[in-house]
Amino acid sequence: MLGFLAWCVIAALGSTLRLTWQIDPEAERVDPERAVYAFWHGRQFLLMWAYRGRGFVTLVERSWAGEIQRRVIGRFGYRSARGSSKRRGAEALVRMLRMLRERGPGTLAVDGPTGPVHRSKPGIIHLARTLDWPIIPVGASSRPALFIRETWCRYLLPVPFARGVIVFGAPIRPDEEFGTSDLDRALNDATERADRLAGRLPTRDRSRLG
Repeated sequence: MLGFLAWCVIAALGSTLRLTWQIDPEAERVDPERAVYAFWHGRQFLLMWAYRGRGFVTLVERSWAGEIQRRVIGRFGYRSARGSSKRRGAEALVRMLRMLRERGPGTLAVDGPTGPVHRSKPGIIHLARTLDWPIIPVGASSRPALFIRETWCRYLLPVPFARGVIVFGAPIRPDEEFGTSDLDRALNDATERADRLAGRLPTRDRSRLG
């Protein structure tokens, strides 16, 4: 019931949003079915709505909250690889890898499931290297919007009829020297550009990025 109600709220709010995109020219040349899209926790509302029905594979926690999330995103056409990043992180990544090989694309909130905020985990880099797929850093923002400060990720929730902006950064093919700090910089840049285009003040201060 909670999953159904959440789906109703998201669908009603999402249908009022006005979305625009800024896509790096190199990202436009990438096969969208053979890429992994990275974003920060707290910025997923616009992305979940904008890419409904595309069959994206994503990672969902094995918990009661994760089960609700699975049911909600399933109604929007997303496929879930279940697992715990704390206890069975490797198992979850293997499951996601198998699903992506069958049919991509993939997407991950790379600082999840519980932070630290805007500090990526290495799982997506492992996936990209194994598949030989690029990582596309994605930023999302909207104005006006509410920041839910009680959440660890400072969730950005657009208000009805808000303007939403989605930014695709340049694709990354991570070599052995590429690390999480490099991915952090790329995601922060994409998020700041989205904030700027949405009419928010850009900042390099991670504590204020959402």
